[in-house]
Amino acid sequence: MNSNEKTNAILSFILPGVGQILNGETEKGIKMIIMSVILYTVTYFLLNSPLGHGISIAYQGYAAYDAYTCYEIKKE
Repeated sequence: MNSNEKTNAILSFILPGVGQILNGETEKGIKMIIMSVILYTVTYFLLNSPLGHGISIAYQGYAAYDAYTCYEIKKE
């Protein structure tokens, strides 16, 4: 499957871990998907506040950044 760093970053922002899987880091991607499900569950039920949503968005941003930078490293 052809993909580039921007696509992987966008997909990883939508669902953290997908970009990592597309980069070939399957184990890391699966761990990130599991962590995102846990994080979203905790923030929805326990921290249903702006803080909880901010934490979720920060994690999505990290996942997108990681997918983008790991693609750049893999490309070199």
